[in-house]
Amino acid sequence: MQALPNLFKSLFEFRPRDGLTPAENFLTEAFAYILKTDHAARKQWISRLLGDNVVDVECTISTRPGEYDWNGLTTIFPDMLLKGNCSENKQFAIYCEHKWDAPCDPSQLEKYKNSFQKKDPNAKVIFIGSNYLQKHLASKCLGGECCFLWEDVYYEFKKLHSKSNLLEEFLVFLKDHGLSPCEPISIEQMQEYVRSSGFSKSLLRLANKLNTDFSWIVVPGQLVRETSANDEYGFAGIVCHCNQWKPRITFGFYYNTEYCKIDFVDRQKGIDLALCIDIDPKFQQNCAPILEVLRAKCAALKNKSDRVFLEDEIEHKYSVLFIQSTLANVIGDEKREPRQLELLHKCLTNWLEILFTDNSLITALQSLWKTR
Repeated sequence: MQALPNLFKSLFEFRPRDGLTPAENFLTEAFAYILKTDHAARKQWISRLLGDNVVDVECTISTRPGEYDWNGLTTIFPDMLLKGNCSENKQFAIYCEHKWDAPCDPSQLEKYKNSFQKKDPNAKVIFIGSNYLQKHLASKCLGGECCFLWEDVYYEFKKLHSKSNLLEEFLVFLKDHGLSPCEPISIEQMQEYVRSSGFSKSLLRLANKLNTDFSWIVVPGQLVRETSANDEYGFAGIVCHCNQWKPRITFGFYYNTEYCKIDFVDRQKGIDLALCIDIDPKFQQNCAPILEVLRAKCAALKNKSDRVFLEDEIEHKYSVLFIQSTLANVIGDEKREPRQLELLHKCLTNWLEILFTDNSLITALQSLWKTR
């Protein structure tokens, strides 16, 4: 018989001490307590994991259960095990691995999957992480349908019409620690920003998520030392840092036209998603090979955007390429922030792939790197 859940006993083991704050274990215990004590929350989350709206569910919930791995001849400790059956007589065993600040380890997930499914072929291994990069890595091993974010937990619990006080507090905890969705972008906000000062802080927060949670490996490593999310020169976006502006690549939310002197695609719809390549004018005498490559890529870029400007069409003396799409067109009718981020990443990746996949632009840029 499973002992009655006691939140304080569970969390005491993971209290901060000697400079150690075991955040993931703390979060797991709090999450487990919600699932153990709140029937509606338990039913809602297990319905999401099983991909079916279950009528009723009975299960035991264990945290860090020791499971013997016959492949590695050792004991392994998944963060949580949900084991039981639904009213439809459907039995399940769901092993859960949770991440917050720690990186995702695909080899660990692969070991769990092989071990647990060897014992029970119908067992599922699921992953919950705090960012998209963790989720992306986990999906390579488990598949996208078994990988979630903590904001998915938040979203499922938020949908419940009636919530206990403790569940409300858990949702506040997730939100306060950045584990809930951002506020999605709305058409009204984008339109309003053109007329007044608006939501640049929200844009920068989304830019930070794009920078840290998504892969930008399409930008060649020999070109970029690092990336960061900045709010400058009319962009709240990702800046690819290269030596001496040879070149400087910025992509993200273009919300202020004063610096770049390029108007929005459609002011009635609001701000744009954009990509800009800048080169310091003192190096532009060596830009002919670069401009030739960009002209050759212009048709492909226009096919994936609303419009494209090259150096001789841009008033700002630093810019040699400017790509724009109305932000409202990129995100369409999507209202959820996670999906909006995926659409933004896809659009920007399409532009970057056209620019860099065939290496012709990198070859042309080498003429700049030789100058001082």
